[in-house]
Amino acid sequence: MKIQVGVVYGGKSVEHEVSVISALQAMKSFDHNKYEIIPIYYGKDQQFYTGRKAMEAATYQKLEDIPKLLEVVDWVREGQEVFLKYRRLFRVKQRLDVVFPIMHGASGEDGKFQGFLETLGVPYCESSVLSCAIVQDKAMMRRVLNSVQVPLVDGFEITRSECILHPETLIEKAEQIGGPWIIKPVSGGSSIGILCCDDKDQLLPTALECFTFDSKLVVEHRFTDFREFNIGLLGDHDDIKLSLIEEVFKSDTILSYVDKYGGSSSKGMESISRRLPAGIEDEICEAIKEAARNAFKVCECSGVVRIDFLYDNETKALYLNEINTIPGSLAAYLFKDMSRQELLDRCINLAFRKERNAKKIVSTIESSLLKNSAFDGIKK
Repeated sequence: MKIQVGVVYGGKSVEHEVSVISALQAMKSFDHNKYEIIPIYYGKDQQFYTGRKAMEAATYQKLEDIPKLLEVVDWVREGQEVFLKYRRLFRVKQRLDVVFPIMHGASGEDGKFQGFLETLGVPYCESSVLSCAIVQDKAMMRRVLNSVQVPLVDGFEITRSECILHPETLIEKAEQIGGPWIIKPVSGGSSIGILCCDDKDQLLPTALECFTFDSKLVVEHRFTDFREFNIGLLGDHDDIKLSLIEEVFKSDTILSYVDKYGGSSSKGMESISRRLPAGIEDEICEAIKEAARNAFKVCECSGVVRIDFLYDNETKALYLNEINTIPGSLAAYLFKDMSRQELLDRCINLAFRKERNAKKIVSTIESSLLKNSAFDGIKK
């Protein structure tokens, strides 16, 4: 019998379209002799959809037409199994053995959807609720990584209310780390909403513009002469496989959304101008690997993750820039020694291993608390 894999993609975030691209790539790459793939599209109307046309790229050209092309489904648990139920007259249902979330950004990569899956009690690929929540919030990630001395660019976090009520705080903190600056929404991804600022007089208006994407920002010193490196990690705390290191090249001040996804192809991160392997000195290579392993472990990541680094050419210093718990294209292109199919296989196996370990944890104890006699002292 084939393993029933629900691949969930779309979502409410501004990375909705990126998610669709990554999911379509993945669904075509599974071993279809081993897995039955159930596409589960999460629309911006907050409905879940599936259907025969869900694996066709043309279906997503006009999002307003989705309700006409796909069918709405509900998640239900019956006994020890989880199903998708169609809203048809005869209530057709589809069993799910494991779920593979490929939703980038808010609601998909921040732990919220993982919490939903935990509540349902269905095995799922990729990182846990806690891991996703920490990593998606750039301010929280900075606090966690600082605790284990993973090198980070000088920066600080600030909320919308702080900026409006005490704008001088933004200026003072920014001057302490020194300009120029880069301002990021804490929960954003794919470089969406990230803005640069060279003049301290423009810090406040730039921050206010950035607040349209989030209620909290991270402001960091921005390097002007630097290189960018990415590395993929696959596994869990006990067994981590590292990919080749790539150097990526940008067409703007930062590696922008257009750089990543605005080309004529639909290959997402795979279409960026890059050098793979990066061809860097052994010292830098080992520093990237060590920092990546430490970050992966302390943030309790699992599945496939991509970690991005900056290298300041002036000071010759390396800094961790970002951790992606559901990376674009699932970072499959970085693992040159395995096929995309094998990578997906490993992610599924890790999901089942995580589920087996979770079942070993005691969730019930002997107690008389809910017996009738235990309610005698409760006021009616």
